[in-house]
Amino acid sequence: MKLPSLALLGSILWVLFVTVAHSDAGWNEGVFFLCYGVNVVWGSAWVIRLLVYAWKSRFGVVTKRRRLAYWAIEPLALILAVVISHSKVPFYLRFMASRPSLEHYVQSMKDPERDSRIWVGLYLIRERTEMLPDGVVRFITCDSGFGDHAGFAFAPKSSPPVIGEDSYTKLPFAEGWYHWDRSW
Repeated sequence: MKLPSLALLGSILWVLFVTVAHSDAGWNEGVFFLCYGVNVVWGSAWVIRLLVYAWKSRFGVVTKRRRLAYWAIEPLALILAVVISHSKVPFYLRFMASRPSLEHYVQSMKDPERDSRIWVGLYLIRERTEMLPDGVVRFITCDSGFGDHAGFAFAPKSSPPVIGEDSYTKLPFAEGWYHWDRSW
């Protein structure tokens, strides 16, 4: 049995990492720079390897011929990583997989502020959950860069209240749910 190449394994792991990193309510600047930095460095290294290979092939120095599949794996993975990072598909899939747990969680709220650091579905709630007037429940699931945080708000009757520099975006696929950006 032939083992998969290091390029194939690395490509699969990279696409999986980008998918998970872009599936939370937000992402911090570290993840942003890591994702785009790795894509730029890896893509540049691939172009250099391809140019060296082409130069060696032209002068007959190449000892091992490479097939198109060998050269296509890495750029396709890098392009897929960029497409995934700009799409909302990972976010949608993670939210929908967690939705029953999230709805059970907000409906079981009795304390005005519940303890933090618990898993609800596929999300780690990182701070105390807040219960606001009109049955609004909101919680933070991640950092969203430059000191801000992101999470979700459930507001069954009306839009959640804006406190400070908060902003909300209604989730079109989940009635009563909002993406919450808490800014300082």
